[in-house]
Amino acid sequence: MRTTLDLVDIIWQTLTGSPVRDTITGAIYKHIRPVNSSKEDVVISSLPIVNLDLSQAVAMVNVFVPNKTQNLNGAQDNSQPDGARLKTLTDLAISALRDQWGEDYNFDVQQSVLIRDEITASWYYNIRLNFYSLT
Repeated sequence: MRTTLDLVDIIWQTLTGSPVRDTITGAIYKHIRPVNSSKEDVVISSLPIVNLDLSQAVAMVNVFVPNKTQNLNGAQDNSQPDGARLKTLTDLAISALRDQWGEDYNFDVQQSVLIRDEITASWYYNIRLNFYSLT
């Protein structure tokens, strides 16, 4: 039986072996992003695994990019997402995560969405994966 820790490790290995690792300015983390990071980071986490003959889980890959800084009416504003950079990094991540097969597992991209983190007032792109494993 695979655990959520196994699932996160598998996805981490996939991403660290892809162009994502060399393109981001930060790092790829398991479970949580460091509190004070201001770099481009990727964070992998998982919801619980449903253990059946074919185990199922949903995993999340969050792509963080610092907000875009721009001058508006003589004042600096950094409330807007850096859409171009988010698109570049998200496209790389989705390409690396699409339809992956291992000896006894498969995962694929289910959906993705841009989310605003209300606590830090920053933006990240959430990629949800369907993960299946034979028990």
